[in-house]
Amino acid sequence: NQPQIQIDGHYIVGYSASKNHITIGPWLDKFIERYKPRLEGYKHGTKTFQVPLDWKPDTKLLKDIVKDRLAEIKAKK
Repeated sequence: NQPQIQIDGHYIVGYSASKNHITIGPWLDKFIERYKPRLEGYKHGTKTFQVPLDWKPDTKLLKDIVKDRLAEIKAKK
């Protein structure tokens, strides 16, 4: 169970910490396809990516993920 950030009942992004990494789970459709070039060097699955515990956050990447997810929700309304 990954903690999730929600807005108006829509999931935006989730985060969870493990022993060796932090998992970030955006709720974007086709997330990996859209962000693959920017995820180079990170381990990722189809819906999540992992960063080391000592990761210096890529704030631009995180902001872009949230903005894209909010736009996706708005377009579905």
